[in-house]
Amino acid sequence: MKTYRTQFLLTLTMVLGTFFNSFAQDTKIAVVDANYILASIAQAQISEYVSAQENVQLYGQKLQEDLQVKIQTLQQEAGELEASIGTMTEEAANQAVQAFRQKELELQQEQQNAQNKLAQKEAEELEPIYKMIEEAIIGIVNEQGYSHVLRKEALLYEPPNADISNEVLNRMGISPASNE
Repeated sequence: MKTYRTQFLLTLTMVLGTFFNSFAQDTKIAVVDANYILASIAQAQISEYVSAQENVQLYGQKLQEDLQVKIQTLQQEAGELEASIGTMTEEAANQAVQAFRQKELELQQEQQNAQNKLAQKEAEELEPIYKMIEEAIIGIVNEQGYSHVLRKEALLYEPPNADISNEVLNRMGISPASNE
């Protein structure tokens, strides 16, 4: 019984060793620097990118203007409350202060929502750019046989000669940014 167990463990060890050895040999890792790629796209003034940035900026300005109106209204209400609070009964003053605090909380929530909306708008606008980058990466992966592509920003160590960012840019027809 013990010999069967020993034989099984030896066989299992050999099979797993062979599997992991072949896995390690088939692993070819590439790295892309997304920030560098986007900076190069911005520097090249690609029309899709410029348009997306303009749309995001205009949307952000509109959100900011809307918030500014609400802030001014709240400030005006604060002044009116401060001026009239001395003439109110204690109960009415407490209710007015409570209502004002609720409006302040609502404004803070609207400010957070505006930030989220702006981030969502930016993601939507840049989606075609991300798609172009992805297609370039997939083309390089298929041609050069990479098994994994990782973002440089997520790595503690980068294998030598693994960065394909310039190849991605070249495939997209973009000159790399002047400062890498």
